[in-house]
Amino acid sequence: MDELWTKHFNVSNEEWEKICERALDIWDKLDVPKDPDDLLESNKCPMHPNTFMNLSSVSGFNHMNGYTYEDYIAGWKKRI
Repeated sequence: MDELWTKHFNVSNEEWEKICERALDIWDKLDVPKDPDDLLESNKCPMHPNTFMNLSSVSGFNHMNGYTYEDYIAGWKKRI
């Protein structure tokens, strides 16, 4: 893992809970159609925070998509 990944994801359980809460807060405030059966990214809806967090363990994912859910959403909005 790279240095930025370690900075964002090698955190205490308490900090991890805060990160997840912030991501879910962002998700809840998004004004996009959400399909509870499809948590992956589309041109109409970004991926769900849980999907983002799970994929963050994949090498290179955060380098391409952002190290925070907020960064990911900003990038998704630029792509659509």
